[in-house]
Amino acid sequence: MFTNFAIIRDPLLLWSCWDSTSSFEDSLRLSLLVAFLIWFLAAKNIKLIGLYKRNIWDIRFILVSLLFVYDHSVIKIHALFTLSEV
Repeated sequence: MFTNFAIIRDPLLLWSCWDSTSSFEDSLRLSLLVAFLIWFLAAKNIKLIGLYKRNIWDIRFILVSLLFVYDHSVIKIHALFTLSEV
């Protein structure tokens, strides 16, 4: 079973996008970072498109669902480090 540690992986992806475009012009570099962020948010919410089609007002919970992913990652990391405690 694969465990998703989004709180570690996501900042590393953003940094690698920024670092890999270091030789580009600043305007292009920023445009690529914005495009990456849009793709990133779309990929995080793709599974919720059916919900948004049925209940359009649930779009307001996008930020809550993203925050939950990171909060859940913190909980999983804490559980990993306290696995041996009884």
